Amino acid sequence: RFMSANHGTTWLCFNRFTGSLQGKLAGNTTKAVQVINGTNRVALLERAGDSLAFTSRYATVPTLASLQHVAYSGTAWIVCNNSGADVVRSTDGINWTLVTANFAGTAYADRINFIAGAPNCFISTSGKRSLDDGLTWGSISMPASINSITAKGAVFVATTGAATYHTSSDNGTTWTQRTAPAPFDGLFDGNYWMIPTADATSPTGAYFHSSSDGINWVTRAAPADINVTYFSSASAVTGILGQCLILSNRQVYPVLAVMTKDGGATWHFDRFAYPEGSGNVQIMWGGKEVSAWTRKI
Repeated sequence: RFMSANHGTTWLCFNRFTGSLQGKLAGNTTKAVQVINGTNRVALLERAGDSLAFTSRYATVPTLASLQHVAYSGTAWIVCNNSGADVVRSTDGINWTLVTANFAGTAYADRINFIAGAPNCFISTSGKRSLDDGLTWGSISMPASINSITAKGAVFVATTGAATYHTSSDNGTTWTQRTAPAPFDGLFDGNYWMIPTADATSPTGAYFHSSSDGINWVTRAAPADINVTYFSSASAVTGILGQCLILSNRQVYPVLAVMTKDGGATWHFDRFAYPEGSGNVQIMWGGKEVSAWTRKI
């Protein structure tokens, strides 16, 4: 597989590409760690200008197997499996240390986040918290029926799969109950919380709700070209380090995909020659550069 981020001037070859490189990823705009589902390995990805390189294609983490989840605090990564009894921690994405956390995890769908990181703090949906960047863990009281947790800056957002959700700005010590424009389960691209909904009242048949702070929401009509049947909370929506990629129909060739980097204010369209699942799209870590997408509205 080949990828270009500068209109074909240079190309990156995934010469050891494997379909097992699927799963969640977390990081900043220049470096991310991605779990390789069901293994004890992660991939470290680094961006330098227009190039995308695997600086550590397979980083084996100690002891822990069946990896599923990763979170980033700004200075450290935490990776865990669904049980969460132990986690592994790294500050560089290469060297990892085993840490006892004693989570009570549950297997969730890939689009739901089991653990989230803010500066110096990690919180899990099961009510475990670290206030020292993942070194030590204790218990906190969480709101009821939490399915997913995400964070931006100092704000944690815990969702329930319904329109009711909760926010905390004191690292999970207290929570405020809020109401979203529609039900959602923590769809988050690192900059915006996102809710796509099919709605007959929209001039295009669907709405896209987004929030940059987890509190205030903006509602916009979805792109007119989108297949509204798939523009819902159950659609394939992947947040990739500041880019929200929505696949409008995974069953028809070529696949129409739309991407927004500004919470739905503008959209970019492209078509894939093969069906991409929401997890597989994360392999590309950022999709395509915006200027390379075929059409903008």
